[in-house]
Amino acid sequence: MTKKQILLTFLLLLSVIKSTAQNGEIVIGKTDSLYSKILGENRALLIHVPKNELKSEKFPVVYLLDARNNFEHTVATIKHLSNGGNQYWPKMMVVGIKNTNRTRDLTPYPVDTTASVWWLQDTGGGDQFMKFMVDELMPYINDNYPTTSYKTLIGHSYGGLMAVYAMENYTEYFNNFIALDPSLWWDNGKFNEASKEILRSKKFVNKSLFVAASDPDIEDLDLEGLAKDTSIISQHVRSIIDYSNTALSNSQNGLQFDWKFYENENHISIPLISTYDAMRSTFSWYRFENPYQFFEDSLSTERLVEVVESHFEHLTKKFEYEIAPPENWINSYGYEMIWSENYDKAYAFFKMNIKNYPNSPKVYNSMAEFYLTQDQKDKAIEYFQKELALKPSESLETRIKDLKNK
Repeated sequence: MTKKQILLTFLLLLSVIKSTAQNGEIVIGKTDSLYSKILGENRALLIHVPKNELKSEKFPVVYLLDARNNFEHTVATIKHLSNGGNQYWPKMMVVGIKNTNRTRDLTPYPVDTTASVWWLQDTGGGDQFMKFMVDELMPYINDNYPTTSYKTLIGHSYGGLMAVYAMENYTEYFNNFIALDPSLWWDNGKFNEASKEILRSKKFVNKSLFVAASDPDIEDLDLEGLAKDTSIISQHVRSIIDYSNTALSNSQNGLQFDWKFYENENHISIPLISTYDAMRSTFSWYRFENPYQFFEDSLSTERLVEVVESHFEHLTKKFEYEIAPPENWINSYGYEMIWSENYDKAYAFFKMNIKNYPNSPKVYNSMAEFYLTQDQKDKAIEYFQKELALKPSESLETRIKDLKNK
C-alpha cells in the first residue's frame, strides 16, 4: 500500500468515526428509495446530507453510480476535505444509486447481442436510465432534501462510460462529470470515434470532466508504450488515452478537462484514490489560497475584506448562485485576530459574519466577546442581547445581568 493509499484509508476511518449518532451507532447516511415509472422498478438510494448547522443551509449534490461499492469512501472524502481548515470543496450531499441491472442502465446504446460474453447481454438502456435521473430522481431529491442546483456525476467502469455519455448528451443537467477508469472501448471503439466530433463541435462552457485510467500491468510497458500497444489487454487503457488526447486537443469547446494515469492501481482499486484526485481537480478553483496573508501587517483591514469578498464573488459566478464566506471559517479567523491582537481585522471578520448570517446567534456572541476585549461593556451587552433574542438561554440572561451590575 502506497503512502497516498494509507493517507486515504486514514481519511476514510477518521471521517466515518466522526459521524456518530445516538445509541453509539456510526452513521454516514440513510437509505431511501424511489419507484421509477420510466424503468418500471423500485430504485434503492443511499443518501448523505451534511450537518445542517444553519437549518436553512442547502448543498450541491453528487450523484454517485455503483453506490453499493463506492458510497462510503466517497462520502468520507467529501466530508473530510469540506470541513474545518481544509475546504478544498463545499459541503455536498451524496445521492448513491444502487444497481438493479448494471449493464442495461450504464451502457449508452446496444451492441451486437449475438455475442456470447455475459457482459454484452441486455445492453443499451443508458438513455432510459438518464431519463429516470433527470425526470424522476432529481425532482424527488430536490423536493425532499436541501439541495442547490449545482450537481456532479461520478461513475466507475460502465458508470464512467455513462458519466462521459452524460457529459456529451445530457450536458445541461450536471456541472461536473467524473469518469473513473471508464469503459470507453465500448462498441469496439465506435463510441470514442463518435465522441471526437462531439468534442470538436459542441460547447461545454462552465463544465468539467475528470478521467482516471488504471494500469493493465503489462510488463515493460509505460504509458507511452501502452498507447502504441495493440493487444486486447491494453484496449481499455488505450481507449482512455485516445479520448483524453482528443479532449485535450479541443480546448476551444470550453471544457475544463483533466485526466490521470495510475500506474500502481488496477481497475478495482482505482475508485478510492482517484475520487480524491478527481475532486481536487474538479474544484481546483474553490479553496482560498494563502489565508496566512491575513496576518501580514502589509495587508490593511480594507484590503483583507476586499480579498475575502472577491474570492467568494468568484465562487458565486462558478456556482451561479450566491456563496457567502462560511460562518465558522470567518469566525475562527476573527478569534485568531483577537489572539494576535489584530483588533481591527477581528472586528472586520465579525462584522462580515453579521452581514452574511444575521439570523445566527453565534455571530452576535462573537461580536460581544470582541467588545469585552476592548473593555466596551455596553456594546458587549447590546450584542449579547441580540444573541439572546435569537436563542433564549438562562445562563446568557445571568451573564448579561452580571455585566450590567458591574
